[in-house]
Amino acid sequence: MDVNSWEKDEYNAFVLLYAAYADGELNEDEIAFIESLVGPEKAQAMDRFGSKLSDYECLSIIEDLRERHYPGEEGKQNLLDELKELFRTDGKYSQIEREILHTLRRVL
Repeated sequence: MDVNSWEKDEYNAFVLLYAAYADGELNEDEIAFIESLVGPEKAQAMDRFGSKLSDYECLSIIEDLRERHYPGEEGKQNLLDELKELFRTDGKYSQIEREILHTLRRVL
């Protein structure tokens, strides 16, 4: 898959799925949230693609494409806000999720 041809919703799905899996589980609320933003087909395609990559490869893609899809500080903050919303979908915002958000904030 050519990541340079991704549209914003594909990038968004990829980032959200990466973050959702980072605590070791992807629950139904997180899936529903991601699918509500990008649709089930794109969410599933990005899930299949991301599952074949290492953390390093995922983080590199996230970092390399962020400015194109979420430009500037405002774009970065919008993406971080979506990540926070994702983490709160199950009613919990765990310490692991806080650490993941902190790491992604530095990467972005």
